[in-house]
Amino acid sequence: MENRFDLTPFVLVLIRRRKAIFFHFVCIAIVAWIFVFFLTKKEFKSEMVFLPPISENAISSIMPGISLPSASSFDIMPEQIVTVFSGKSLKRKIIDKFDLYKHYKLKKNANKFENACKILDKNLLLESDEIGSLGFSKTISFSIGAYHTSRDTACQMVKYAFDLLDSAVKAISSDRAHQNRVFIEKQLERNKSVLDSLQDAMREFQIKNKAYNVPEQVKMTIKAYADVKAAMLTNEIRMKAIHNEFAGETPELASLQKNNLAFKEKLAQIESLENPDVMPSLESSTKLMPQYANLMQDIEVQDQLILFVTRELEQAKIKEVKNISGLIVSDPPYVPEYKARPKRITEMALIIGVYMAFILLVVLIQEIYRISLKDSSIVKAIRASLKSKTP
Repeated sequence: MENRFDLTPFVLVLIRRRKAIFFHFVCIAIVAWIFVFFLTKKEFKSEMVFLPPISENAISSIMPGISLPSASSFDIMPEQIVTVFSGKSLKRKIIDKFDLYKHYKLKKNANKFENACKILDKNLLLESDEIGSLGFSKTISFSIGAYHTSRDTACQMVKYAFDLLDSAVKAISSDRAHQNRVFIEKQLERNKSVLDSLQDAMREFQIKNKAYNVPEQVKMTIKAYADVKAAMLTNEIRMKAIHNEFAGETPELASLQKNNLAFKEKLAQIESLENPDVMPSLESSTKLMPQYANLMQDIEVQDQLILFVTRELEQAKIKEVKNISGLIVSDPPYVPEYKARPKRITEMALIIGVYMAFILLVVLIQEIYRISLKDSSIVKAIRASLKSKTP
């Protein structure tokens, strides 16, 4: 048969010792009531809610309603507010402001600051309210809550903690804006230097090649080439007409032939003259046009870049001198009217429950010892050894 643990003896012993157990219950209930209602100090909680800064340069994510911070943003990210709030510098100012060493009875403690910080972490809380899912979340608000035995002090702690946090956020944002302004100014100077170099290169190119406005000069060359070509064709038509009318050479024909040679020479010059004047040859224009276009494009791009950086510099200057908080209070703190802790009934139930569990465990161990171990050979041997005298 299957062996089962029989609880009957333990139930019987509880019934048998019910008066003693009830006595313990009454005693611990009285002790817990005195401790909770008379010895435990009441603590009040004051709380405020504020909204985090919204970056003007936030980049929209694929997920609707979710934003990713931009690296060029001056404002602090909501996730960094928790880091700033948990800093030791802020805690030290709060501890000194409200003399928490005395309140926490740590005046003579060797490591009073660290111990005060641990207690303060339980009494001054920063919580966040987030939305989102699937690994994407967005902080929509923060709340600061402070516990203290004084109503007014709890409210003042919340206000002071927020003021410190707000000042730290403004200092960080201003410092970022200052660094960004310095960086943009350097970029602006560098881009202006590049523009000067491009303009010098353009000036040398124009003087060397007499290419002051290459597109217009090429148009003039093409027009001149077309005019000479048209005159040459007209001349050839006239020569054919004279050949058809007269069999031999005529003075007019000789003049037309001479003009035709001049036209061909002029066309050859327009096509491939190595050192042209203001009007470039067609052959040299194939080289000048790309160079001129590239230089003009580089200059225009640099002009647009300088214009963009100049606008960014003005924005950075405005951000640097901006002294407006990015934290917006949506629910200011108030002096609490009723205690927040301790939860007296809960604490009483916890104290009584732990104590009675310990009493029942002791009774259970005693019964196990009486039933199973009292008459065992091992226990008898231990008793005999204890009773025997040491030689």
